[in-house]
Formats: sequence, C-alpha cells, structure tokens
Amino acid sequence: MTRSSRDLTPVWLADRFRAFAALGLHYHPDEADRGRFERLRRHSAELAALVDLRDTATIEAAYGRDTGVRTPMAAIAVHATTADGAELWRTRHVGDERLPDLLALAGRLLQAPAPHRPATLTDSRALALPGPHTYVAVYEAASALDARDAAAAWPEPDTDLQAAFGARPSLHAESPQMRPVVSAAAGRICERIAALAAEGAVASQDSFQVERFGQVRLLATDIAVEAVEYEPLPSYALNVDVAATGAGVVFFDDRGRVLLMERSDTGHWGMPEGACDVGEAWIDTAVREVREEIGVRVEPEALTLLDVFDNRTLTAETLSIPIAAVFTARLDAAPGELAINHEVRRTAWVSAQELHHLDLWPGHRAKLGAAFESL
Repeated sequence: MTRSSRDLTPVWLADRFRAFAALGLHYHPDEADRGRFERLRRHSAELAALVDLRDTATIEAAYGRDTGVRTPMAAIAVHATTADGAELWRTRHVGDERLPDLLALAGRLLQAPAPHRPATLTDSRALALPGPHTYVAVYEAASALDARDAAAAWPEPDTDLQAAFGARPSLHAESPQMRPVVSAAAGRICERIAALAAEGAVASQDSFQVERFGQVRLLATDIAVEAVEYEPLPSYALNVDVAATGAGVVFFDDRGRVLLMERSDTGHWGMPEGACDVGEAWIDTAVREVREEIGVRVEPEALTLLDVFDNRTLTAETLSIPIAAVFTARLDAAPGELAINHEVRRTAWVSAQELHHLDLWPGHRAKLGAAFESL
C-alpha cells in the first residue's frame, strides 16, 4: 500500500529531532544540555511510536546507539536495461565500501560499463518511505545480460529502498516541502519538545547549542494539528551503518573562473560546502550552504548536478563527510559584494591555472578539476 506523506509525518519528524539530539550530544554538551538532548531523543521515539509497531523503549534504545552527527544516509540505485529490453532496479547503501567500488561492482554484476555520473538524485522522502532519511544517487546502466541472468547475477536486496525502486517510482529531485500535519497526540509531543527547546535556548551556556535549540523549537511549532489516524508501519531499519553526506556548489563567472573561499579555521581554500541536514533535499543543502557561508541566494533550479563524490577516494585525509553531491552554477559578483560569515576569511575568483598554487581543502582539487572539465 502506498502511504501518503501525512501518514509518515511522525516518523519523519522523529528522524529530524533524532538528528538534532545526536548533533547536540556530539558537541560535548554540559550536564544540563546533555539532559535536554536525551529528553529530546526520548520524545523523538515517542513520536515514531505513534506509527511504528515497536514501542517507545525499543525505538529510544536504537536512537541511543547513534554516534557522531546524523546526516541523511547515502545510497545508490542502478536502473539497468537488459539485453532483452527489460528494466531492472538495484539498490545499495554506501557504507564502508567506497562509491566508485560499488559502481564498479554494479558494472561487473550486470556485465555493463560501470556507471559514472548519476542521472538524477532523489531521497526516501520523495519516495514516501519511512525511517531514517536516505539520499539516493540514481545511475543508468546497459546490461549485456538478459533479464533472468541479470536478476540471478544481482538478486534483489530485501530492503524498503529496493521495494520502492522495484515499483518503478516517479523520481523527484526534491523532497516534498509542506507544513507537517499531525494528530493531536503528535501535537502534544511537539508541544513538550517546543517547551524543552525554549528552556534550552534560555538556559544553555553554549551559543551553538542555543542556536540548535532555536531550530528544534521552530520545527516543533511549525505544524498543523488535525484529526489524523495513522496506519501501523511494519518495522524498518533504525540503525544502518552508512556514510555521512554533504553538498557544495562550484560557481563560475563569465570568464570561466571559480569562486573560492578561504576558511577561517584552517586557511584552506575551497568551494562552499557542508553537511546535509536530515529532512533536507540534497540540492537544498547546497542552496543553504552558499547562503550561510557567502551570502549568495540561489534558486535550486539554477544549479546543475556535477557529480556525487566519495572523498575517501580523493584524499588520504579523514573527513567527517565522505559522500558529497557537487553542483555548478553561474554567478556574477565581485568578492567584495559577498556577505561572508565567520567561517570564511575571504573569497576570490580563481582560474584553472591559479588553482595549482592554492592550498585547497582536502578533496576539493579533484572536484574543482571535474568542474573545469565540465565547461
């Protein structure tokens, strides 16, 4: 049965509050803030339990195994056309295996050239799937095998993600954006979350946690309460060990130069790029990052997908965000016209030749090189 976004709102909201709790606990909170984020995690589990067949304690225990920051999870979907004209969908989460290795494996299994750049991006919200938010890079492949042999070579994995693609979904580049409509019971939980967040915003001694509590309060209050009845969900995976995700933008000017920024903390140069937020479409992360870091407001329609990169193949440095989608766009602005934030020391337009002389943020040399090749 296909579920509506309204039916899935409690688990989607729970996932976002869970991510805020994990983020707050990751950044060394004091005892009072730790207690608040642990309460937030408990309320998140209460929200999910309104729909999930598992009870609150079971869900909270799963959330309690979170380590580090939580971003949307990374996955691939391969749309293969077989030698006899059939269509085949196969999916894989991106975990310890690096993205290029997974794509090479897909090519070997299907007896096809390894997929290179994704045809489009989608996510579990656009696919109306419950559970932890997952980004999906969708690739095309032409298999030398017929449908039966291709299916035998790469059996269908038993996952919700595979089931969604096996049903030949209508792919969307962005998650649906709407004001969440929830039941009265969910509304009462959100009221408790809003009160908790308001308390933290006033009492916390950490400015970053204050900002985080403000975001939690906004999410908890931006809802509409209506008479909603939820159908129980079958169990779905709450803890999947997969790579974290981010997004960035390479801006070009009319002379073919790229806009780079020098980081305040390390002195490295690079494009605007950052971690994705749960509940946010990949392209919306890119839009948010350029607005926050350099004050540029760009519409999603103005961005062109360059590629999805695995930083683990681009640098020996250990980065907290392994998987990043990079977009390109045109921009006409002088560095002095940009409203940079505290993370940025300065910005500059840089040619391909000048790029060689800069100390770039790990992985950005390869991404910028790919961007120049795309011109």
